[in-house]
Amino acid sequence: MDTVWTRMKEDLEWAGRAPGTVSIYLHAAKAFARFHRCSPARMGQAHVRAWIAHLRQRGTLPDRLAQHCSALAFLFRKTLGRPAAVSFFCHRRIPVRLPQLLSLEEVAALIGHLQGDVMPTFVRTLFATGLRIRECCRLRMEDVDAARGVLHLRTTKGGRERLVPLSPSLAEELTVYLRNVSPQGPWLFGFRPGHPPSPDHARKRLKRAVKAAGIAKRVTPHLLRHTYATLLLDAGTDLRVIQAVLGHRSLASTLRYTQVSTRLLAQVPDVLALLPQT
Repeated sequence: MDTVWTRMKEDLEWAGRAPGTVSIYLHAAKAFARFHRCSPARMGQAHVRAWIAHLRQRGTLPDRLAQHCSALAFLFRKTLGRPAAVSFFCHRRIPVRLPQLLSLEEVAALIGHLQGDVMPTFVRTLFATGLRIRECCRLRMEDVDAARGVLHLRTTKGGRERLVPLSPSLAEELTVYLRNVSPQGPWLFGFRPGHPPSPDHARKRLKRAVKAAGIAKRVTPHLLRHTYATLLLDAGTDLRVIQAVLGHRSLASTLRYTQVSTRLLAQVPDVLALLPQT
């Protein structure tokens, strides 16, 4: 079975999929194989249908179910060359949920309960830039361009390099962090010399801080990204600029923040006040 996973990993990388996508697809495909205790090379559509039914009965969320389907579609169509096994797949509309946000007080409480020399600056960087957690984990020391006031992202979703504004406050904090912590590069936030931080490890540390801070919301690194984007919109930042900063391929992904921007909602007129007095 190792040959199947090696081939699938090579196929995903050849297709230009991001490292995070490669990891997610392989994890999902291996879960499918463990469920049936059989190599995917010896399975067919009946096995796929049984696995999808199991995921639905287990209450798997729609977006996570879509990831499993995408992983199996790639496995059978590309790596195994047996598209008939997943021919019944169809694109289902996933319910669009409004992004949940953190208040500034909650962000401050969260950061205040982070432990260690690296994690507080790591999370402050997430919040101050709107980076995805994998992008932040893969930041190198050379990516910090204080002279130009930018972070140069080289490892991003979709493989598209981009520049992100480096605020004066964050630039000052990173300067202090580099002086005090002296990370053994090349990684800016390496918890171990020579190794980039693991997103899963960072999530666990964040989860402990959330609990210690007494925050009832389900806080994830992506929630910090949502909060950052909405704060930019509330401050009057153009949507196209926010799209470029966040690295959204489509403006539609950025437009959803207009639904939770209090500045924009406040511009809706009071229609009752427009009625003629009787």
